[in-house]
Amino acid sequence: GLLNASIANFLAITFLAHQALLSMDAVVRAMVRRLITREKLLEWETAAEAELAGEKRTMLDIYLNWTPALALGVFFLVWFVNRDAVLAALPILLLWACSKPISVWLSRPPRAPRKQVSESDRWLLRVTGLRTWRYFVEFSTPEHNWLIPDNVQRHNSESEIKIAPRVSPTNLGLLLNVRQVACEFGYLTVPEFTEQTLRTLSTMLRMQRHRGHFVNWYDTHSLDPLPPSLISSVDSGNLVASLWALRQGCLDLLERPLFQPGLAEGLLDHLYVLASLGALPRRRFSSAEKAFRRSDWLQRLPAIRAAFLRNTPVRNEKYANEAKWFREQAENWMEQVSQAAQMYAPWLSPEFAALHDDPAIYPDKREDASVARMPAFIDNLERRLRVAVASLEGLGERSVLYQKLLAMLPEARSHVASLIADLTKISDQARQLADEMDFGFLLNRQRGLLSIGFDADKQELHTACYDLLASEARIAYFVAIAKGEVPQESWFLLGRAPTADMKTPGLLSWTGTMFEYLMPVLWTRIYPNTLLERAT
Repeated sequence: GLLNASIANFLAITFLAHQALLSMDAVVRAMVRRLITREKLLEWETAAEAELAGEKRTMLDIYLNWTPALALGVFFLVWFVNRDAVLAALPILLLWACSKPISVWLSRPPRAPRKQVSESDRWLLRVTGLRTWRYFVEFSTPEHNWLIPDNVQRHNSESEIKIAPRVSPTNLGLLLNVRQVACEFGYLTVPEFTEQTLRTLSTMLRMQRHRGHFVNWYDTHSLDPLPPSLISSVDSGNLVASLWALRQGCLDLLERPLFQPGLAEGLLDHLYVLASLGALPRRRFSSAEKAFRRSDWLQRLPAIRAAFLRNTPVRNEKYANEAKWFREQAENWMEQVSQAAQMYAPWLSPEFAALHDDPAIYPDKREDASVARMPAFIDNLERRLRVAVASLEGLGERSVLYQKLLAMLPEARSHVASLIADLTKISDQARQLADEMDFGFLLNRQRGLLSIGFDADKQELHTACYDLLASEARIAYFVAIAKGEVPQESWFLLGRAPTADMKTPGLLSWTGTMFEYLMPVLWTRIYPNTLLERAT
């Protein structure tokens, strides 16, 4: 339209001097090489290679820097030749002089609009996450080999449920990643996360696979594949993305403190649900929230536990069972956090609160070391404690605390070393499982696209292919290309059929379901102001 044409003309005038310099450079180079040097006649550089040059300055950048000087020179030339034309030339010359900052502004990456989340929306999201997490807590059990049933149907009452004892590769991946999110939200401690994840990975390593791929469905009791044994490109892509996320998450946990700042949020979510069910007075929840916002909440945990988890009858019996479950989970949370402090970081336990700011053992301001650095931290703490014990005479209260903490450090160091080994093991096993999944044989060579699946029983590749970018198959293409098992050209063969909804442009999927649009967003970045971003 008129606006687009006006913007294009504005930019053409702004960069006219710069384009003139580039054109003159090209003409002079061509004439010199053709008529004088006879060298570098075939030298050229693609736009992609120019971008890969990084910090290397090109003639394009140099001439852009020269443009303000050129504009100034033209200004003086006009001033001396025809002073009456200065006012007419001034707007153009000012645009030329500003071409560098304008180009920098145009080159900035697009920014997503800031969306402020209200406090009520924040609680809604967190409580929804907690209730979703409940499904995985209740049904990822030894009965199902620490896998997760595909679905559970409730009938007239909560006691009448029908469990579908089958699991797909996508379910497996989501189970692994959900535990990571639970750890991030404070519902699981890091030791709980590693223990549960190792159990599931151990089960996965026992399950039958084909060329590293898990088939479509398994019985969660027997772990036998359910016929027909089909390998789904989408399911396998989801699982590889989940395994990569698991691997990077474990490496990230090694670089974080064992007790992260957001850990207390996990208990507050449980208490918020109890308050909303009428099983906890609102004023008691507000007091708990203030207590857990303090930096020393871990040392005050026993007092908080006694104050805020007194059994309050539920006014509505309809919610009694639900309130009972969340109260038990809150109790378990406190137990697990206390146990983790005792086993891995006893200096953070309430009994050693008096030593929290002791300069004898914490000469600098105490900062929580990352999990990977905790062994070194414990070694230094042990050395300082020995010096402190030796410097004290008699058996005063502080000396007793020093000696008791000192006696607990060797075992704590052993537990931390095991935790580090477990996180490393999870990372290695996740990488192994992902690496063993070969996507090359799932490619339809004639079309250059991934087949929807492979029949492991008949050893046949399905003739139908996934051919839309805005679909759940995008992750399968992403991981297959990243692994180097499918050519990059396959990505550009995916259809990008445009559409518009309420004048908002987007891309068509197969059926317009949330699964197609939102599933890939779990693992891949969506850039603002793109068709994919608008489609989601």
